[in-house]
Amino acid sequence: MPEAWFITTVLALIGACLVVMTITTVMVASDLRRTLRGLNTLLPKFETVAKDARQVLAGARRVVARADRATQQVEQVVQRACATAGETMERVMGLKAQAETFVSKWFGNGARSESRPRYRR
Repeated sequence: MPEAWFITTVLALIGACLVVMTITTVMVASDLRRTLRGLNTLLPKFETVAKDARQVLAGARRVVARADRATQQVEQVVQRACATAGETMERVMGLKAQAETFVSKWFGNGARSESRPRYRR
């Protein structure tokens, strides 16, 4: 009856594996329970931290919105300043052209609108 001995050995091995698996499952469940209890004690602290973080983020959001509005206002001021400077330059260039025309028309005979070249000795 070697088959009975083999069957008994296989059943004993299966039983030992079941015992080891049962012990492992119990240990894992115990560790999981401890971990979940630890998390349960941390949750109220996390809620407090999360509320504080929400408040800080809301404040930061307000600051960013204000900075964005200020940036837009500065951009508008710079655009107006550039437009005004461009208009002023056009007026000045027109006045310069009128002055050059006036000087060359009225003082063109003998009077120089440009400076004389200076010769060094």
